[in-house]
Amino acid sequence: LSIAISVISIGLVAFATELALRGWIVERVLELSPGSPVLPVLVGALAEALITHGDPPVRIASIIFGVGLGWLYIAGNRSVVASASARIVFQCGAFLLEALRVV
Repeated sequence: LSIAISVISIGLVAFATELALRGWIVERVLELSPGSPVLPVLVGALAEALITHGDPPVRIASIIFGVGLGWLYIAGNRSVVASASARIVFQCGAFLLEALRVV
């Protein structure tokens, strides 16, 4: 039961993070720079690196992950469903792997 509650809370936080990073930040930059979506995707990825805790390699990995999620957001017709789903699956998988390591 505790794993199910943890997965639900991880899913809610992941969805809220995508709403903030892609649904708000990337959208605002898209409004300011019409044309190529490269700059908005990079700004969203950099914002993700700024809120990520860890050493520089962790932050670089979060930039790469953020670029991937940003392109999913753009390819998904600017809907957070695809990027949020990918983030939820990734973070729940990471949590379950950590749980298995502890057990």
